[in-house]
Amino acid sequence: MNLAMTHARRWGFSLPLAGLVLLSSLSIAQEHKPFTITVKEGQSIRELAQEYLHDPDLWQEILKSNNLKSPTDIKPGMTLIIPSDAVTISATRLRDAQAAIQKATDAGAKVFVPELIAVAIANYDLSVEKRKNGDWENSINLADNARTAAEEALRETLAKRNTTADALLSDRKGDVEKRKPAETLWSNAPLQAILNESDRVRTLSRSYAEITFQDASRIRLNENSQAVIQSMRVDLLEKKRETSVSLVKGDAFAFLKTNQTKRKFDLEIPGVETKVNSNNFWVQKDEQLTKIANYEGNIEVTSQGATVVIGENQGSLVAANQKPSQPKVLLAAPVLVSPANNLALYTNQITLNWTSVPGAAGYWLELALDPSFQKIVLSEKNITSNQFKHAFDASGVYYWRVAAFDADGLPGPGSFPARRRICWLHRPRSRKFLRPARLPCAEKPKRISR
Repeated sequence: MNLAMTHARRWGFSLPLAGLVLLSSLSIAQEHKPFTITVKEGQSIRELAQEYLHDPDLWQEILKSNNLKSPTDIKPGMTLIIPSDAVTISATRLRDAQAAIQKATDAGAKVFVPELIAVAIANYDLSVEKRKNGDWENSINLADNARTAAEEALRETLAKRNTTADALLSDRKGDVEKRKPAETLWSNAPLQAILNESDRVRTLSRSYAEITFQDASRIRLNENSQAVIQSMRVDLLEKKRETSVSLVKGDAFAFLKTNQTKRKFDLEIPGVETKVNSNNFWVQKDEQLTKIANYEGNIEVTSQGATVVIGENQGSLVAANQKPSQPKVLLAAPVLVSPANNLALYTNQITLNWTSVPGAAGYWLELALDPSFQKIVLSEKNITSNQFKHAFDASGVYYWRVAAFDADGLPGPGSFPARRRICWLHRPRSRKFLRPARLPCAEKPKRISR
C-alpha cells in the first residue's frame, strides 16, 4: 500500500480523500544531473552543502556521493560530486508544498476543508521523512502531492467562505412587489420574503418597503421607488460583508449597522459614483436629478470627473451628466411641541405640533409603532404647515418625528433623539381602568380628554 495512503488512513481520512495523494511518479533522474566542483581553501563541508544543496544539514549526502567516511577526508583542491539532481529538486518541491499549505491554512482551510488540508500536511510530513532517509524520489513525489492537495484545499476554501447572503423584506405597507432577473412580470412581495442577489423590489403609491440585511443594516424604499440588490457577499472566516444596492428610481433611507469595521456597503446610482462611509443617509433618484442627504459620517460622490465629500448633516445635488453641487448644510430638525412625551390621550383625533424651521419649504412627518421607526404607520411628505391632524386606527403606543425640507427638496435630520411617544387609549368605561399601572406609557401619565 502507498505510504501516503497508510498515513492518511491513520489520520482517519476517507478513501476518496486519501486517494488525492496517489499521483503518478516522476522520473527524477532526468530533471537534473550531478556535477563536480573543486574544494577551495577554507571551505567546510557544511558550507558546500549550503551553497550547492541549499541546506547545510545535507553534508552527509556529499560524503555518500563521493564514497567518503568523514568530513576530514575533504581537502582543498579535491574534486567532489554534488548530488544536485534529486536533493535540489526535493528541497524545492518541499518549499513549494510548504508555501501552498501555509496559503491554504491562512485562508481558513482548517475550518472549511479540514480533511483535505490534513491530507496535504500528511504528505508533506512523509516527504520530509523520506528526505531524511535519502529516499529522494518518494520525497519529491510526496511533496508534489502535498502541494496539489493544498492548492485544491485553497480553491475549495475560497469557494465556501465567500458565499452569497440573503436579505429579508422585514416590513411593508401598501403595494410592494418583487421580480427575479429571469422573470418578466412583477409579483406581490409578502412580508418576510427572502431576497437574493439580483432581485428587484419596487413600491407603488402610498407604499413603502423595508429590506433588512444579515448584519441588521436596513434600506427603506419610500413610495414609487425601485431598487436592485446587486450583490450580497459574506466572508465567513473573516466575517466581512459586502453589499451593493442600486437605486433605479424613487427615494430611500439607509440605516446601516454601526460598529462594523468589516462591512462594505455600495450604493449604485446610474451616472453617479459613490463611496459610502456613512451609517445614515437618504437618496432620491429620477431621470434628471439625484439628491443625497447625509446624516452621519461622509459620502464621497463623483460625477463627470468631479468629486465632493458630503459630510454630516449636509446634502448635494447631481443633475444628469453634470458635476455634483458643493455640499450644503441641511436644515435643522424641528422641535416637537405637542402632544407632550408619554402623554396618554383618550381620543383618536390628535393634532401633532412642532416648531417652524426658517427656510423650510415643507415637512416630513413619520409615525411608527417602535422607537427605531422600523414599523412605520404613517409617512407624510411635504406638509406645508407646522402641524398635522391624524386619526388613529387603533389604541397603543406611537412614536413620531419630523424633518424639514429645504428649497432643493433635501430633508434635514429628523427630530432625533427628541422624538416623542404618545399613547392613544379607548375611553375607559369605569374608573378601575384609570390605574396608572395599566397604561402603556409612563407610570403616571397625564390624562387628557378632548
